[in-house]
Amino acid sequence: MNSHIVMGTAGHVDHGKTAFIRHLTGIETDRLKDEKERGITIENGYAHLDLPNGYTVGFVDVPGHERFIKTMLAGAMGMDAVILIISAEEGIKPQTIEHFNIIKHLNITKGFVLITKCDLVEMDSLTFLEEEVQEMISNTCFEYAKILHYSIFDNTYRDIVIQAIIEISKTDFIRDEHVASRLNVDRVFTVKGFGTVVTGTLIEGRIDKGMNLSHYPSGQKCRVKGVQVYGNSVETAEYGQRTALNITLDIDEVTKGDTLTSIENFKPTMIIDVLLKTDTFVGDFTEIKHWQRLKLYHGTREILCRIVTGANTSIGPNSERKVQLRLESPLYCKANDPFIIRSYSPMITLGGGLILTPHAQKRIIEDAEVEAGNLEFDALIQALKRADFIFTLEDLLFENTSFSKDKGYQIFNELVERKEIRQLKDNRFLLSNNWDAMVELIVTEALAEHKAFPLRAGIQKETLKSKLTSKLYNVTLNKN
Repeated sequence: MNSHIVMGTAGHVDHGKTAFIRHLTGIETDRLKDEKERGITIENGYAHLDLPNGYTVGFVDVPGHERFIKTMLAGAMGMDAVILIISAEEGIKPQTIEHFNIIKHLNITKGFVLITKCDLVEMDSLTFLEEEVQEMISNTCFEYAKILHYSIFDNTYRDIVIQAIIEISKTDFIRDEHVASRLNVDRVFTVKGFGTVVTGTLIEGRIDKGMNLSHYPSGQKCRVKGVQVYGNSVETAEYGQRTALNITLDIDEVTKGDTLTSIENFKPTMIIDVLLKTDTFVGDFTEIKHWQRLKLYHGTREILCRIVTGANTSIGPNSERKVQLRLESPLYCKANDPFIIRSYSPMITLGGGLILTPHAQKRIIEDAEVEAGNLEFDALIQALKRADFIFTLEDLLFENTSFSKDKGYQIFNELVERKEIRQLKDNRFLLSNNWDAMVELIVTEALAEHKAFPLRAGIQKETLKSKLTSKLYNVTLNKN
């Protein structure tokens, strides 16, 4: 069990998300003047609640208006669980469905549905809406989620919701140790006397006060002068917590969408292979075409890209396949990271999925079939392709994956058993493809030596080693 979780709201504009959070926590998440005057959420808002069982829940209140889906996505990327909010007066609306699809693509599987403003309609209307909601969530990860009612004028509902959140807080969310820390910045501001402060959800590792981090895309180093979690100053922020960091960068050097991490050489990419799952398309949109311009959402970033499906192929709704995305701006990502894609115009959420190969080579992916059970193995192999040709087994091997250390070692050992990784001696390993390449080169060099000097007993060990070193370590077999 964990001492903290991050829960988000989701749903159509004006369905009562902000009012619910305010009633539940006593914290007003709409902080901007325009938000207060217009009565809608424009920027993500944050609140927290200490539960009776000692747990702390951080809430992310996202905007529901379609114009602010980009902002909603930035807030949703770090959620452990979600409360899908539907107004009893209006029922299921377009952004209800769009937000729900986004939740599924981000692999958020915990939460419940909350029907707000239930005091404004008759019980028959509530019963009918519950049936519609049940139909919407059937055959999804939310199929067995609770459907609760709420009114901000009756504290009985508040008690019921808090009990539901307590049950979710007891879920065994993965909180294992990571090799690296990673925080995607979703807000930047200054505090008089302290300097630049950034906030985000710590999606990997831990960050200590006094720690040195790398900022991307600049690559600059910065020191963490102070750490706050849920408004309290702490020495350490842990994986999964909403975190504020006081850092030594100037405010004009960091912006929303940037990444702070302990990785010192985090390489950007312009081409990624992904597993894409499409939604039911709306309006006149019928298919995703080869080389169509799309918007990619990863972490707290929005990037324009082109999709590569093949000249004579397209992707329809409710399908799943591997594709390549060629980006118009550099992206800092890892294998197994979730992403969302939307059309460029009109702006419609089309689908999402997982990044398979963060640093891909230009190609058209022929195989449309996906073996889900192999995704974790592929993710680690992609990371190991960027290691030395022959490497030793150590924690840093998992720095460029989104796996915890325990999970990384588990998958590594399984790959050794499957003979996709070959073990040499002295804790040294290499990928099986590189092993095969090395064996082929040994045979080739031995045959060439015999042809050149047929009367010799064989090739000298040091001569062979020299030839292999010059050829194996100067090729990119392990980088493809």
